[in-house]
Amino acid sequence: MRTFIHPNNVCCKKMTIDFTVSQYEFILNNIEFEGGCKGNLCALGILLKGKNFEEIIKDFASIKCGSKDSSCMTELCKGLQRIMDSYKVSVRVVKEEIINQENKNDNRDNNDDTKSCEEKKVVKAKKPNLFKRFFEAIYEKLVEIVGNSIDS
Repeated sequence: MRTFIHPNNVCCKKMTIDFTVSQYEFILNNIEFEGGCKGNLCALGILLKGKNFEEIIKDFASIKCGSKDSSCMTELCKGLQRIMDSYKVSVRVVKEEIINQENKNDNRDNNDDTKSCEEKKVVKAKKPNLFKRFFEAIYEKLVEIVGNSIDS
């Protein structure tokens, strides 16, 4: 997935990040910086490639640049944290929505007195796999989130 981070109060004006998500693990595949200290940021991009977001945040979140209260790396960490937080909230919301919908469907199917027990079993067997629907919805929500820029 690709998104953009627009840092505040640092020389770098835009960060383009490509990453993958596997359950709750976010891996940085590539990062490009616009503005800032070109050589240093290019080297950092190489060093960060393949790293987990949480590892990056732990190692780089408190770095300061000169007399500034922040740095390009601190701003990157803020953006990475926002991506993870948004994803986790979305996972919870989508999961609740799917479970509520499944419960409504189950109640409607179980309360339908016109169907025999055998017909009710067939209806349940035809229902889409809850986990498949859950992960498809999560993926769509994540694409929606990271399709927008992240402002630090």
